[in-house]
Amino acid sequence: MTEADDSSANWQCVRCGRTEDLKAYDYHAYRAATSHGPVPQSWKEIAKVFQGRTVYHHLIQFSALVCPACVRRLRWRRLGLVLASVGVLAAVVGLCGVGHRHYVDRFRAASRQLNDLLLADDSEAIMPGLRQDAKPPKQSKAQIEEQGRLQRAKSDALNMAAPLRWATVLAALAAVAVAAWGLWELRRVKLGQSIAVACLRPVLRQRGLKYVARGHLAGGRVIGNSRGTDG
Repeated sequence: MTEADDSSANWQCVRCGRTEDLKAYDYHAYRAATSHGPVPQSWKEIAKVFQGRTVYHHLIQFSALVCPACVRRLRWRRLGLVLASVGVLAAVVGLCGVGHRHYVDRFRAASRQLNDLLLADDSEAIMPGLRQDAKPPKQSKAQIEEQGRLQRAKSDALNMAAPLRWATVLAALAAVAVAAWGLWELRRVKLGQSIAVACLRPVLRQRGLKYVARGHLAGGRVIGNSRGTDG
């Protein structure tokens, strides 16, 4: 891999070797041997580190040529991955929503049965003229067991409905996040940068460069603009 020259052989796609309709996509790397400077003294200096204008690494900005066909192929692959992920999350949302409604219905049914049972045992409701200090009729063992069963059914249904509700909300938020990430990553510039980094990262690391990543950072020195790059 050598720096660009007048030879037309160098001007080709870094992935497939095509020579038509090429476009340059930026990526950057840090040298393995870093030069250290003074420790940042203010938040503005610290912010420069995250903007790529740091004194602790020698940032080198590269660009590589990629053809539209490679970009389209990568886009279709990532689109399939995004759609599959969103589909799985949508299925999770549907299943959790169905499960939540099922347990809510069970909770409501148990609540109605328990209320009916308590109303049937309410002596004041049966005999409105009964004195309040009168001793209520003693419940049978079967009635007590039935009340306990219904109360446990309510608790069990509620304990299942609450987590399923949260799972539905989280899965829906995850689906939205994946869809938003997909829209961001399916842009042509992001796809081209990803291809450039994937093709040239091994070579750059062999030449003493590390932290190879896509994108353009302010402060970089552009030294490559074709298939060949020179670290």
